[in-house]
Order: sequence, then structure tokens, then C-alpha cells
Amino acid sequence: MQLFGTVHQDFHRPSDTIEKLDAAGMAKIVSVLKQTMDYLSGRRKTLTVTLLSKTTGTNYKNKVKQSRKVSMGTLPYFDFTGPGVKLIGVMPGSAAAKSGLLEGGVIISINEQPVSDLSIFAQLLRKMMVGEVGPDYSHEAR
Repeated sequence: MQLFGTVHQDFHRPSDTIEKLDAAGMAKIVSVLKQTMDYLSGRRKTLTVTLLSKTTGTNYKNKVKQSRKVSMGTLPYFDFTGPGVKLIGVMPGSAAAKSGLLEGGVIISINEQPVSDLSIFAQLLRKMMVGEVGPDYSHEAR
């Protein structure tokens, strides 16, 4: 599980500074985590889970993790339900910016492959190599 306050263009980058911390968002996260821990610690029965990809039905437990070698320079909305990947931000000068992607846009395909959600988006990025000719992004404003 990942919990975020505010996501900005310098998020998790060396250029991220203390001034960009979202104190109110962090306080909300602490509150949610405390409620979650109180609930879980009071359960008699342990939790069991089988995680399946929404799009492929693949069990994540049996999946071999691959890392990405490329980055488009986009920040996605993590709570967008699709289809596609909605952008909260686009890094200036990035491949995404050079391709004309804008904040608020939705990536619906890469190299003619449909992008239904963040999971598929990440899979497509993992298949790309650094220096590969930029992908053909299809996007729409929403």
C-alpha cells in the first residue's frame, strides 16, 4: 500500500525540497494509518489476500518483478479509474512534454497498444529501452 499527500513534479527526485512537504496531507495519512492499525490489531482472524490485476486477471504473487529502464516524465493520478492514465503533471523538457502531453490529459495508448490503467502503462514502459525512438502517445483531454 502506498499513501501520498501531494504529488508534485519533484516528487521522489533530488530536486524535492522540504518546502514542498504537504504537512496537512501527511497528517491525514498518519490518521488513516492509525485507524488501520487499530482495526488490524483488534482482529482475531489474520488477513489473507490474493491480488489480481484488474485487466489481465494475473495473480501478482506469481509475477516476476521487472524494473523500468525508461521514464516519460509524467506524474499520474493514482486514483484515476480509467480507462487510461490521467496525468497530474508533465515534467518540462521530458519526452512526454516534447510529445505534447499536458497536465489533465489521459494516455490511452503507447505505440498503438491500449493503456487501460497504470498497471498496463508500467508494463509497456518496462518493454521500452533507453534511447529507443519515442513512442507514439495517444491522449485525450478530460
